Order: sequence, then C-alpha cells, then structure tokens
Amino acid sequence: MICSKCGIDKLESDFYWRKENSKHRTSCKECDVKSKSDYYTRNVEAILAKKRAYHHKNRQAAIDRMRVHRYKRRYGITVEQFDALFELQGGCCKLCGKISESRRLCIDHDHITDAVRGLLCIQCNSALGKLGDTVEGLMRALAYVKGEL
Repeated sequence: MICSKCGIDKLESDFYWRKENSKHRTSCKECDVKSKSDYYTRNVEAILAKKRAYHHKNRQAAIDRMRVHRYKRRYGITVEQFDALFELQGGCCKLCGKISESRRLCIDHDHITDAVRGLLCIQCNSALGKLGDTVEGLMRALAYVKGEL
C-alpha cells in the first residue's frame, strides 16, 4: 500500500484499520501520528480550552464515575451497596452515631480481610486508623481514658 501523505510503499500492517468502512486508512501510522502531533501543536490553546469547558460542564458526572470505580476497586462494593448501607445505618456514623449532613461517611474496612464493616464519620475513621485499627490499640486507649495506664 502507498501512503497518501508520504508516498512511500509500506506493508498493510503499517496502516490503521477503519472500522466504519472496513478498510485501511490511506495514510500510514507514522504520518497519522505526525499529523495529529502537528495539529495539536498548532491548536493547543483551543484544544485545552475545549477540554476545560467539557470538564467544567461535566464535572459531577466525572465525580460520579470516579466514585463508582473507587468503591469497586478499593472496597469491592457498588454505589448501590454503599447507599443501602447508608440507609441501613440511618445516615449515621456506625461508631459515634452522629448524623452525616452531607452523606460524607467513610467506608470502614478490615485491612486484613478487606471486608467492609460499616460507614464512619471522618473523625472516627481517623481515630481507628491512628490506634492501629486493632483491638489491642483500642483496649490500650480505653485503659488510658479510664486512667489505668
């Protein structure tokens, strides 16, 4: 095949395949990459402005997509499972019982088994983490508060 841009005879594998018409592109991969790079260099400001406008317009949708993937990747749960847990706990932190005004509860999980234990406010989640997320750490803190240490 001969590239329509550089005029060099090349192998079929040197051309991208077009799904829409089931044919190879007329320009080779190398020329396509150079063409796209040149276009970007000439139009970088317009391209970035368009990206910023898109992200500004679709900000909440992007946040929602990231939330879906984060819950699945980190905790193995869906947003629906998070919402069900939130409703089951009455919108409250499972440890201190404070109501979450903004639905911003942390997913607490066992760091060994990765099992989700419940939803905690940021203060309780941080406290558990600082105590080592262990029964021993909690018992030591309890002994300290009781004045036994």
